[in-house]
Amino acid sequence: MTRPNGSEPSRIVKNHANYDDIRSLAIPSQVVVTSQSNFKLGAVRNVLGDVWPDRDFDVQGVKVPSGVSEQPLGQETVQGALNRLNAAKIECRQRGVHMANMAFFSIENGLFRGNDNPAIDLTTIYDSSASYYDRAVVVVDIPGIPARAISISPDEEAVKFPPEIVHETFARPGGFATTTVGSVLLERKLVENGQDPHSSLTNGELPRQTQINHALLRALQNLAK
Repeated sequence: MTRPNGSEPSRIVKNHANYDDIRSLAIPSQVVVTSQSNFKLGAVRNVLGDVWPDRDFDVQGVKVPSGVSEQPLGQETVQGALNRLNAAKIECRQRGVHMANMAFFSIENGLFRGNDNPAIDLTTIYDSSASYYDRAVVVVDIPGIPARAISISPDEEAVKFPPEIVHETFARPGGFATTTVGSVLLERKLVENGQDPHSSLTNGELPRQTQINHALLRALQNLAK
């Protein structure tokens, strides 16, 4: 498989989360993930199992809409994660589920415009002259803490997607509203997995699962502060 233009150079990705801080959180055993994606469910199970190896968690996925484009850009990615969380709570409420002892994890990947500023660019309008990087957005809501934690992958864990494929996706009928860049990368045989183009684009050094795992840990650490 030919490595696409714009793919990532070699990198070392480290997890800097403080597990002792995170273990101070009273995470209930009942956990809802706002998707039935194996990547997202697997990431939540992996993180909870790593942080609390002596506990058993019942992690269930709920299929709910993100309310945003199939390929979200910038702030749209954050909104998609928030929309999923709110929709999952409504779904649980309609089912008569008691949510007082349930944690909610919402995950959304999206493209963010590259820039020279330290702040993450949340622009939602496509810029054909810019480079775009995939980041994971995680929102965590647990009982007893009124504020939700939001985490976005930092620059060192943002994966650059090939500009020509990003533009091709945008230019197709329906554009980002109906088509992901990952699916076009797979169609062009530039990656092995359209749901995880990260692995191919980083030569296996930053799979999507690892990117999401780290975003989850940062969100939990933000709650623990």
